[in-house]
Amino acid sequence: MIHKSPGIGADAITFSFSPVETIQTGVRVFPAGSFAATDVFTVDQGIRTPYVQVYNLNAQQQLTKNVALEVGYVGSAGRKLFRYRDINQVNPATGTVRFPALVYVNQFESSANSNYNSLQVGPSFRNFDFSVVKNNKPTELVSMQLRMDVFNKFNHPNFANPLWPNFGVDFLQNGMDAAGRGTGFLPITTTPDVGTGNPFLGGGGSRNIQFAARLSF
Repeated sequence: MIHKSPGIGADAITFSFSPVETIQTGVRVFPAGSFAATDVFTVDQGIRTPYVQVYNLNAQQQLTKNVALEVGYVGSAGRKLFRYRDINQVNPATGTVRFPALVYVNQFESSANSNYNSLQVGPSFRNFDFSVVKNNKPTELVSMQLRMDVFNKFNHPNFANPLWPNFGVDFLQNGMDAAGRGTGFLPITTTPDVGTGNPFLGGGGSRNIQFAARLSF
């Protein structure tokens, strides 16, 4: 049985549900009569589990009473990462391919690597909160509390990671536009509370003063 559905490119995506009963060397898994695709996918029999190593080193030096400089090195190394690789590319020496009856043979394998190295210099995340509370008891049955909460008392500038949207579930909020420019990134001046979608309610924002009164009876 053959089932076709619209796909990207000239050929439709073809699914075949009539494999041979026994897999044998040199024998097609799907008979020619039930499989007419030109692009196929396969899985490397020696596929491995990928892993990523992350490491960092930070040094901080106080310059004045209220100013400190922090320098940080952040790096990571990914090994045996998943990727698709076309194993049916033309051999430059012979001008032939391994599977002449097919066009693309995209193999899913764990042969990719990644390296990331970054020297980070800038202000660190610092957030000091302050509260003043006064409890009053006008009568024996009534009590009242007055309070003032100051978030980020010293108004220290904290900035969000511009790449935060790329880690979101909604992929439509990030990616590339028609001109090839990155979209969905946060401005470099965005604070963490705005970056997470909770202005003033989340941590890391500018100074915020809150007054409250509670009456209990």
